[in-house]
Amino acid sequence: MKTSALFALLMAAATFLSAHDGVGFDITKCRDYSPKVLTGLSTTKLIEHDFVNGVWTTTNKNGSEKTYQFTTEGLLQILNTDLDGHKSYNSIFWRIDEFDSQSFLILSEPSGSEKLLSINQTCEGLILTDVVYNETLEFDYQPLRASIKSNLTKAYMVGEWTNVSVFENQENKKIKAGSYFNYQFSADGTFTCDFGSTKVNHQETGVWEVSKDCQYLLLHVADKKCNENIKSTKVIRITQVDDHGLILEQVMKTSDINDFFGADNKTYAFIK
Repeated sequence: MKTSALFALLMAAATFLSAHDGVGFDITKCRDYSPKVLTGLSTTKLIEHDFVNGVWTTTNKNGSEKTYQFTTEGLLQILNTDLDGHKSYNSIFWRIDEFDSQSFLILSEPSGSEKLLSINQTCEGLILTDVVYNETLEFDYQPLRASIKSNLTKAYMVGEWTNVSVFENQENKKIKAGSYFNYQFSADGTFTCDFGSTKVNHQETGVWEVSKDCQYLLLHVADKKCNENIKSTKVIRITQVDDHGLILEQVMKTSDINDFFGADNKTYAFIK
């Protein structure tokens, strides 16, 4: 079944190529990449380098936005922003394949379905065209933050963090006696989140990472029945972080943290 689907995509690619002329793109004219890094790379590898080293955004007709981040492991992470500014997360797999001397982007859903898109790189971003339905998607390009910024943010995150803000408003009657809220981010990429009170305890574990633009903390929460399975992914804005302080903002539409503490303020401060 999968073979026949791939054959159909290749036939669609052949039909697309017969109707469109390939357009060359000189990556060095629009992107600030080191010539040493690009030397000797094939066309496909140049495209992969461009995808991985950019942050790509689209705006839908209704005003909602999506941010796309291509990882070197073949995962395309998508941060969705609705009209109220709430974030959500989903991911699919990506790869670049070459057919008849032209490179195509292949997007694979977890279900196994695949989409084949032609690639037109521009100085402003990308124009991707679905070769089956002839639908186009335009991505705006933003360069990644310097690697030193990314590495520093990740280094600051590692450690045990104790919340110091959720309990400041003692007049909030929803704050339960003996309440606590702590994070532990380990250097191996795992995390533990503990919150609760003298009567109830909650714990989440999983894998943490910082988004490629260094703006968000992504918490991939493990299924309690099987730690190897990811149950959900939480998106949290990193408002501020250094070697002794951390401020996080809950930006998803629903938050178990806010629900538990009954906090109107979605921003939480921590110290090491």
